[in-house]
Amino acid sequence: MTMTTTSIMKMTSLKMILMFDAIKKFLKGSEDKLDKITNDLALAAGVILLEVAYSDKEFAEEERSFIVNILKQDFNLSDDETHELIEIGTMILKEDTNKWRYINLINEKYSNEEKLRLIHMIWKLIYIDDKLDKYEDHLAHKLSSLLHIPHHQLIQAKLKVLHK
Repeated sequence: MTMTTTSIMKMTSLKMILMFDAIKKFLKGSEDKLDKITNDLALAAGVILLEVAYSDKEFAEEERSFIVNILKQDFNLSDDETHELIEIGTMILKEDTNKWRYINLINEKYSNEEKLRLIHMIWKLIYIDDKLDKYEDHLAHKLSSLLHIPHHQLIQAKLKVLHK
């Protein structure tokens, strides 16, 4: 059974609607503006960390646990909120090709120190399996550039992770 272009487009549209409904539901859970910004940032950080985790085409349980712990600690999320955020982030990675909005949000709301901490977490995530894949390395450099982190700080963060 082959699918027509129309049926493929309908399925893609349905997936996008479901993804945006899930995002709205996650963000709606917070009524006041500060909570909404926090949830937006949690989603942005989650998408970036998930992109790093998937960049070597292997998303190990160790990586998932690491991301869950970071999101819970940094954004004070419950277990349910964290797992929902991971689901939404995964959907976004699969369906949304424009991840600039997440980088832009982090650039707008994070201090330089917070962005450096995120870069440090990215290196920790990359080296969780004790190896550096060329795609992971490329993505870390690309993210560092997009987050306006100087190359020497990117390398310092990497060396910190390697020497611990």
